[in-house]
Amino acid sequence: MKKKNKGKKSKNRKSETKTNTNPWESVDISNISESIENSDRLEQVRISQDETFLLLFTSGSIRLSLHWVNDPEFRGFVHCNGEDCLFCRIGNKNMNKLLLPVYSFDSNAVAVLPISDSMRPHALLPQIANILESGKNLRKRLVLISKDRDHAFTVRTKKLPKDKRDEPIEKIRRFKEGHDAGEIDLTAVFQTMSDYELKQLESVRQKLELLDDE
Repeated sequence: MKKKNKGKKSKNRKSETKTNTNPWESVDISNISESIENSDRLEQVRISQDETFLLLFTSGSIRLSLHWVNDPEFRGFVHCNGEDCLFCRIGNKNMNKLLLPVYSFDSNAVAVLPISDSMRPHALLPQIANILESGKNLRKRLVLISKDRDHAFTVRTKKLPKDKRDEPIEKIRRFKEGHDAGEIDLTAVFQTMSDYELKQLESVRQKLELLDDE
């Protein structure tokens, strides 16, 4: 009897060992490059002093309310959480951005151009609006955008070479299909943070303590 029990224990050990071997066996990364390339996640166009090369193909945009976060742990724009937003409660002013899908020749993909709703001189919005309202064939126009250290934007256009006009067509078509199907979210280029996550930021915690608002 003792021998039989010993044999059962040994068999159980083998079974457990077999179950737990190679925990990564179910992860298939053979097509990971293709998956990343075909991802529906869009990148944000960042305008700098160097000219950015874009193609405009639509005037349709999404208005999004954002907060600027300047914290040792995180620096950038995050979504305003609307009613009873924690950032609004601590006096962090929200701002509106228009999210315009564009084709970026720098990344060879459809991307999102965030545009402030400011209409001040040298702002980006009135210059982009003039191009879209001009009625000229957008498919044939290369749009070059830059900004100086004072955040004054310069926008100019030039004729797009004929051999480059077909390049964006398929990617723009795929974007439109995905967007119309609700598979692409333009607002995802900016991070969303819950109240709990915001409270982990040192600058937010300090202001909440001063306001005695937990």
